[in-house]
Amino acid sequence: MKSQKAQNQYLSVKLLTLQAEARIIKAKEAKWRAAARSALVRQKQQAADSNYNVFWGLKLHRIRVVRPHARACNIAQAFLRGKKYVEVERTIDPTRYAFCGITHNQLWDMVANNVTTFGVKYAKNKEEAKKDLAAWRGEHPAYQEKVKRPSIRGEMWYLPKLHLYEHHL
Repeated sequence: MKSQKAQNQYLSVKLLTLQAEARIIKAKEAKWRAAARSALVRQKQQAADSNYNVFWGLKLHRIRVVRPHARACNIAQAFLRGKKYVEVERTIDPTRYAFCGITHNQLWDMVANNVTTFGVKYAKNKEEAKKDLAAWRGEHPAYQEKVKRPSIRGEMWYLPKLHLYEHHL
């Protein structure tokens, strides 16, 4: 049985791989965008179109696939290391990755998969991981009834509870 510290190394490697993949894709995007622009200057519309298709395919892969997976890995890593959720994400927007086709539930399913894969305590017990993740996530001030926030004038005002649909929780 591997220790939790050893398992975190595997998650760190996955995160580093996703970061490297994003950097590589971004460099390839720049190459294909430059090729498309030079084709337009030479008035080669067909070549420009095919180059732009490759560029947009790479960009959408980076944004729609790599970015949400990297976020899920970061959240899972913070959970396994015992950090507070508010330290990872100060503001919560459940629709942040809606343009990627990733719902709030799908993101937390990816986080739960990472936790069960890389967490020694949660190995082969996804339901316990989901329960603990929900409790951990619920400690975030945005999920509380009212949150005290200082105003500019020095008085306190209250932020209402973040209204999420049941299927988001």
